[in-house]
Amino acid sequence: MKPIFMQRWQQKILRLISCVVMFIMLCSISLPFIASSRVDAAPVILSGPLPNGTVNTSYSTTLVASTPCTWALTGGVLPPGLSLATNGTIYGVPTTANTYSFMVSATDNTSSTAVGMFSITVVLPPLSIVTSSLPHATEGQSYSASISVSNAMGYLTWVVFGGSLPVGIVFDTESGYLWGTPVGGTAGTYSFTLTVTDNAATARSVQRTFSLYVEKGYFHPTISIDEGLAAGSTKVYANGRLLTTLHGGESTQINVDFGTTATITVDPIVNYPSKENVRFKAETNSAVVSEGSLSARFSYFTEYLITMKSALQQTQVPAGTGWYRSGGSFATNAPETVEGGPGTQYRFVSWLLSNNNVITNRNISFTVTGPEVITAQYDTYYRLSVDSAYGEVTGTGWYKTGSEAKWGVKTPEVPMKGIFGFFRGKYVAVNPTGTEIMTSPKNITITWENDYTLPFILIPLTVLVILGAIFSLYYFVVRPRWKARQVQQQLAIPTPTFAPASSPQPQTTVVMINDTRARTQITTKEQLMEKFGELLELYENEIRQSLAAPSAPAISSHRESKQLPTSGSTSTEISQTSGGDVTPCNNTVKKFIRTVVSPWQQSEMKTVALPESDKKHKKAEVGLTITWTKSLYNEWQVSTCTLPQGHEGAHEGTKNLFYNLLNTVTEERTYGANQRVAAPSPHFTDGMPEVLIDASHIVLTDDLPSETMC
Repeated sequence: MKPIFMQRWQQKILRLISCVVMFIMLCSISLPFIASSRVDAAPVILSGPLPNGTVNTSYSTTLVASTPCTWALTGGVLPPGLSLATNGTIYGVPTTANTYSFMVSATDNTSSTAVGMFSITVVLPPLSIVTSSLPHATEGQSYSASISVSNAMGYLTWVVFGGSLPVGIVFDTESGYLWGTPVGGTAGTYSFTLTVTDNAATARSVQRTFSLYVEKGYFHPTISIDEGLAAGSTKVYANGRLLTTLHGGESTQINVDFGTTATITVDPIVNYPSKENVRFKAETNSAVVSEGSLSARFSYFTEYLITMKSALQQTQVPAGTGWYRSGGSFATNAPETVEGGPGTQYRFVSWLLSNNNVITNRNISFTVTGPEVITAQYDTYYRLSVDSAYGEVTGTGWYKTGSEAKWGVKTPEVPMKGIFGFFRGKYVAVNPTGTEIMTSPKNITITWENDYTLPFILIPLTVLVILGAIFSLYYFVVRPRWKARQVQQQLAIPTPTFAPASSPQPQTTVVMINDTRARTQITTKEQLMEKFGELLELYENEIRQSLAAPSAPAISSHRESKQLPTSGSTSTEISQTSGGDVTPCNNTVKKFIRTVVSPWQQSEMKTVALPESDKKHKKAEVGLTITWTKSLYNEWQVSTCTLPQGHEGAHEGTKNLFYNLLNTVTEERTYGANQRVAAPSPHFTDGMPEVLIDASHIVLTDDLPSETMC
């Protein structure tokens, strides 16, 4: 195959030789026609030099003569890929670059022929870089791109003419191929100019400026959730942005910019889709990934809800309700006794588990293997109070509801004090014993009545004995002596045992101590009778002093020093911005603090006639009956949130104490003359916190907040 390309001087010599050859051929062909030509004029070829063609580019041109002719190729060759039509059109797609000379003839309808010599130069198309732009590169990711060139001949030579390439990207000057991996921190736009030269006979060059944009690169940490999340799914966040949702055992890869870190978080709690008392909790729900730490694995464990309940609404629910880790330990206890209303107690019996197992120990503990509902069971006890003015009572105490309580006084008869007691006067219990079926708190008062039977018998007998003794003394001792003295005086017979007649025996004179009245000479009998009368008068006065009440006893309130000051309130101020008033949250909740009582108060008093004790004088004793009252309250702490409405986090604000009435206890006591007025004691409310409550802090139960804080 002949070489396609030659040097220019070689092409000129070839063209000159071709022209000389065609001229000789034209002359040799024309001579016979000239010699035999008729008078008719031959057609004239009017076309000038033909246009050049380009390799692989469509070519078309038409030869023109003075008259319509039929054209034919008579010598030489057309460029490969071109053809001559009979109408004189040269058409086609040249495939080989060179200069081609050929001869054509034009014959008109008279068979006159004209001959013409033409040449067509087919040139190579211009060298061009087809690639107009480069794809983007990314930091840390492999990159490759090739630059295409059209109309090149032979091998190509590349040169980076200006600008710069990203660090990590190289350009192959032999293949025109860009490749490499941009390193971190090279993000940006890079411009550079490429020059390419082919290996044609006449070397051709072309250049183009390119821009290569390197995007911010990523590293790809792996985020995984372990199989501990047995049900449900968790959301995965990177720097607070939701990325995806994963189930237990799944993983995903994320993109993180080079040179940075990402905080990966998952849901701390995942609820079991179909069980409200089972959930899954993350060991930790946050991790940081970086180029040096390319993975984050989150582990979940199972938690079960332990719910504490009380079988009685009146008792507080035992502590312990909450979520517990599977395999962990649970422990709680119940108080042995829970105080209820006045005179009411609830005593622990047992724990009832959800599988109906019963545990009688107040302290309960076990290993958590599943959700559980634990109910504290209590028995209700009521207090029986037995009050008595005298003697030692029995039966006071606590009794299980429905049980039978026996009560009484150990000594149903108690001796009186004073002179009545000396003469065997006594107090007799009207109701010394009894039984009660305990269905509520009960208070029994033993009633006493005065028994003066023996005093009414013994006192007159004593008086008679005294009178008899006085009479006997007078009759057997004084009277004989007195008569003997009278006889001696009448007979005037001196007796050695008596004083001389000139010295009469002095008479006995009874002198009352501290008696300033004039003393008169009275007989011994009269003196004894007077002394006995004074004794009877003293006895009568003592009876009157013990029975009569000339005026009602003074009443004064009696309060034990058990009062506790009411707690103050604490408040949290509401912060306000310069934008204006802030609407407070006003969320209110209540918290049970304790059960308290008010001091004893005298609500009613009246005078009463005590039972008659002196039938002789028929004078009734006057006493005073006082009705004592004491109220029992539940003490509540009411918290009101004063933070701005819509705030985040826990509620904060004011805390105040309020009280709602549970019950009012009344006790009626009767007091005699000279008996100190005191509040009822002992009483079942003794030992309970006693508080003076301002009326503004007493509210109805319905006025308390509905939400209760544990």
